[in-house]
Amino acid sequence: MKYIVTLLLLLCSLQLQAIEPQKPTILAFGDSNTWGWKSVAESEGSNGKFADHERWTGVMEQALGGNYKVVVSGLVGRTTDLDGRNVGAISAESFNGAGALPMAIARHNPLALVVIMLGTNDLQSGYNKTPREIARSAFSLARTVKGMNNALYSHYPAPQVLLITPAPLGDTSKTPLKSLFQSGEAPSKQLSAAFTAESLADENQDIWLMDAGKITTTDGADGIHLSQKNHKLLGMAIAKYIKSKSTAL
Repeated sequence: MKYIVTLLLLLCSLQLQAIEPQKPTILAFGDSNTWGWKSVAESEGSNGKFADHERWTGVMEQALGGNYKVVVSGLVGRTTDLDGRNVGAISAESFNGAGALPMAIARHNPLALVVIMLGTNDLQSGYNKTPREIARSAFSLARTVKGMNNALYSHYPAPQVLLITPAPLGDTSKTPLKSLFQSGEAPSKQLSAAFTAESLADENQDIWLMDAGKITTTDGADGIHLSQKNHKLLGMAIAKYIKSKSTAL
């Protein structure tokens, strides 16, 4: 008799799980600061990765109180719409955010919101993109999200999109990547104004915009990445913004 009662309780539990409504899902789409790169000085050895709960994405999910599921698509070196460099088995095209974004949305649908934080890698020497060009590319990604109705034969509407202006670069002289990023330090400080100008020029005015530079600094040892403290600050701030917009999701 005891085993029959246990089985009935288990079946009831499974039925309740089956009818439990699915949490709205948020996709975080970005570069190494979304992946969770833990920077160290050259003298300290190899770089690592923050734990899930330490990254801004995990902090955000926790601060949202369990009301949303957060999935993360962060790739080291990802740009808005530029091919990178071949790195082993990873092709140059794999770093192009514009190419990867539609598939990421289709893979994780249904989505309530896509949070995009890209543009830092566009500052690398050799790309020669101005801050305004970077902003235009980022807004083009946001408009891609808004156009993803019924993606890949689904019946799901396009998600809302939140665009995050990357924080300006700090001192990159202490990283092996300084030859790539040092020339981007000055223009990185113009991204905030460029993203704001592009937002004002957007015809539909339906792309949400936040400025990470008003919340955090790239205070990791390499001047490119966020420290654990700033991951927490950013995650809490984004969660607060999302809560203020929750009726639109």
